Amino acid sequence: MTIHVLDEQSDEKSVQEELVDDLMAIIASFSGRLYGIRSHKNELLQTKVKGVIADVTNLPNKTKER
Repeated sequence: MTIHVLDEQSDEKSVQEELVDDLMAIIASFSGRLYGIRSHKNELLQTKVKGVIADVTNLPNKTKER
């Protein structure tokens, strides 16, 4: 079996450079997931808060006049 590499980049990376590239890719992936989770939670929180505010504004005013 023969493997042919079609990548034209001839510069060789050291083991440390490959490790740094891999770690940066992992950090970028987890960061994207974390911010995605945060934004989804934020959207849910905003919709619930808006619903509560709408419910509170629709309540009848029960203050007693003196």
